[in-house]
Amino acid sequence: MIAITSIAPNHVSDQQKAIKSWLDAGIKVYSFNSHKEAELLFKDYKDVHFVETYRTLEHIYGKPVVSISAMIDWCKMSFYDKFIFVNSDIEIDNDSKILTRISKELDKNLVLANRLEYSEKNPKDKTAKYYYDGIDVFCLNKIHLHVYNQSMFAMGQCFWDYWIPFTAQKSGFDVTLLRNHKAFYHKEHPLQYSTDNWHKTGRYFRIDNSLYQFEDTTRGIGDMSKFVFNNIYRQMIKKEL
Repeated sequence: MIAITSIAPNHVSDQQKAIKSWLDAGIKVYSFNSHKEAELLFKDYKDVHFVETYRTLEHIYGKPVVSISAMIDWCKMSFYDKFIFVNSDIEIDNDSKILTRISKELDKNLVLANRLEYSEKNPKDKTAKYYYDGIDVFCLNKIHLHVYNQSMFAMGQCFWDYWIPFTAQKSGFDVTLLRNHKAFYHKEHPLQYSTDNWHKTGRYFRIDNSLYQFEDTTRGIGDMSKFVFNNIYRQMIKKEL
């Protein structure tokens, strides 16, 4: 398995800690960035493999976030078979047993996990709590990738975390939820996306999946989000790992 991410040019210390944790676990890290960002980041992340891409979406989101479709297309063409799509500030505890379980499950099913959230006041070794308002770790086999069409979703923005499992389930793949793990952690910080971009990605998700019963309003997107989330989890819980 390799880790697929997009390191941002801010929050350096938190991201360095997170990236180091993946490298220490023996997982190669591939970061997708624009040429300009890759040049800036390389000096701080010398053990990361940077994939420079022109497929960034600043014209939609106001900053050069990388298209999830660009990452998936690269994975389709790579010689790797198993991938972990993960935000660049998610830490992994070096637990070889969990990674072995995930790898075995990936022979058939996708595997997803929620993060454990911690803060300075609530360190991860004592009071970290599972974060259920989104999904943070996406483990896919190359056999799953053909179901994903081109999209406007981007790492660091919203609704791609629903698009990955929702599309897989609609396409007939089982998605397994990794439960009760002590593997994936995230240090709390302010939101990195705007309400406008949340609504924009939600509206796109609504149209792309023909969920027209939900009105194109902020409230309607919120209702749709709950509906999709509940459906994803209802099916994943049947396949807990």
